[in-house]
Amino acid sequence: MIQPNQKQIQIAIKGKWYTVPALEVCGKDIVVSDGWLRIARVEAEEWLETELEDPLACIELLKQQKYGPLHADVLSFRQKLPDVQPKYKYPMEWDSVAAIPLKSFSEWWEGLPQETRKNVRPAAFVTGHSILCVSQIQSRHFR
Repeated sequence: MIQPNQKQIQIAIKGKWYTVPALEVCGKDIVVSDGWLRIARVEAEEWLETELEDPLACIELLKQQKYGPLHADVLSFRQKLPDVQPKYKYPMEWDSVAAIPLKSFSEWWEGLPQETRKNVRPAAFVTGHSILCVSQIQSRHFR
């Protein structure tokens, strides 16, 4: 039997941070959207290495939350790559993903032409989209 843990977590919505209630299930934080249709989802799921292990158990735990901020009408979760065949018989929507197989960041980075690597660092510093590259620039320039 999975034991849920209710807690408060911080999430960013449109660049602003909010503290919201969450249900921790198997190491994943489940948050519920506000509104007429309340959708439960795994917080920051796109950044996690593993997917929700037992969606059915999670659904049962959410059903126990009859009232309050963790009451949900729908559970939304993703199936991670490389699995491209649906694992579950639930209704689903396909999502387009551009992905390449990598063994490690350093192997990929060292395989890039030097010209590309040289251009990535300034672009990351200007746009702020790559945490790895920004931290490399900061550590090099601010030591």
